[in-house]
Amino acid sequence: MLSRIAVADDLSTRIEEKIHDLCARSTCILSDMQRLILNEGDFAGAEGLLARLRDLGEMRLFLKDLDQSQQATEDAIFAIGSETLYAAYEKLCEVKTESILYAIGSNFGDIRTVERLIPLKLDKSEMAYASADPIASSKVLIGLEHYGSLLTCYFHAHPGNGSEANHPSSIDINNHTRLEAGNYCTVGGIFSRDGYLRFFTDKMAFRIIISGKGVKRVGADLWKLTATEDVSVH
Repeated sequence: MLSRIAVADDLSTRIEEKIHDLCARSTCILSDMQRLILNEGDFAGAEGLLARLRDLGEMRLFLKDLDQSQQATEDAIFAIGSETLYAAYEKLCEVKTESILYAIGSNFGDIRTVERLIPLKLDKSEMAYASADPIASSKVLIGLEHYGSLLTCYFHAHPGNGSEANHPSSIDINNHTRLEAGNYCTVGGIFSRDGYLRFFTDKMAFRIIISGKGVKRVGADLWKLTATEDVSVH
């Protein structure tokens, strides 16, 4: 079995290789932009390449942040794409009452990805409370273990707007305490109805890294989805 240090070193090596690859691709794009502008006068084509160059730059910054985080701390690190967060927010805002989404991913050393969302069958759904059907929830968790996937995050939404509307309740903390007692290395996420998102655990130290656009960090464990005008909120 690989040690934590060996896993971290291997991940750092792969991240470094990917960053070098992105640098090489960026150099090629710059060369193509110069050719389009100076030799062909194709400014529209150059603008398209510029957009690709910006995307590559953002990916390089994300990978550097990821590498620095996993080297600097033994906290559990959760890597999440903004597309996943918007999908969760939109799904949870389809109804006025509370609902719950599980999110699954993979484990790379201390880094856990948050990728695919799984809606849960609920035992109860009220304006300020929701509980998952225990049998359905158990089936999901058993299925994840069977296929080698992990429960890395779960989301729900509180009523109300603003950055103070999504603090975890005592019920939320108690639920997470049970997850930690069951050795689930996962983090909870609570949305307000206007797109603030707060992550929480009970005792487990954690860090969040979000890639992609449309999400702004506004506090220690607090983020804001900045492009929620197209989401129908009930």
